[in-house]
Amino acid sequence: MIKVNDLQKGKKNRYIVTLNEKEYDVNENLILNYHLIKGYVIEDDKVLDDIISDISYYDFYDIALTYLERNIKSSGEIKNYLKKKGASDEISSKIVSALISHKLLDDKKYFELYVSHYIRIGYGPIYIINKAKQSDIPQNIIEEFDFINYKDDIKASCLKQSQKKIKLIKESDAYQKIMKLKRYLISRGYDYNMINEVIKEII
Repeated sequence: MIKVNDLQKGKKNRYIVTLNEKEYDVNENLILNYHLIKGYVIEDDKVLDDIISDISYYDFYDIALTYLERNIKSSGEIKNYLKKKGASDEISSKIVSALISHKLLDDKKYFELYVSHYIRIGYGPIYIINKAKQSDIPQNIIEEFDFINYKDDIKASCLKQSQKKIKLIKESDAYQKIMKLKRYLISRGYDYNMINEVIKEII
């Protein structure tokens, strides 16, 4: 049997709960989840183990929420951040699942914004995919992404990069100038078809 001997409000969203004469500093969400009020009795002794286990969960959940407030994150970034803060893999995975179910975390939406950002600053799909694979973005999100809806934006980005770069290439030979431009655009991650299409428009 577990008895809530006392419950005192602490700082911010913290409470000091006394269970079977032992004090625990806990997050208010744990209090709400287990309906802990002074005098409450829980018949099942095993619940105490669950409560103690969830103390860390709710603490790290709050840490994850604070981290998310700054800007949108991927599930991988959340897991790595929580790991650095001392969370176990089990707790990190549980928190990520909860955030996804509460619509607070969306890897697909994150990658859409990621793609838009890199297109806007002058990179093509090949570069974006390779960079994303080195990040914390889930591989299935990257592999399933379709750039077809971004074709016009990619072309506009490629055209802008081409127009800027061609002015900087100090080459009198027209063929060599085009080759240098192509190599530059390839390094930015644009595919050959897009590059050839854009070069035809500016030459």
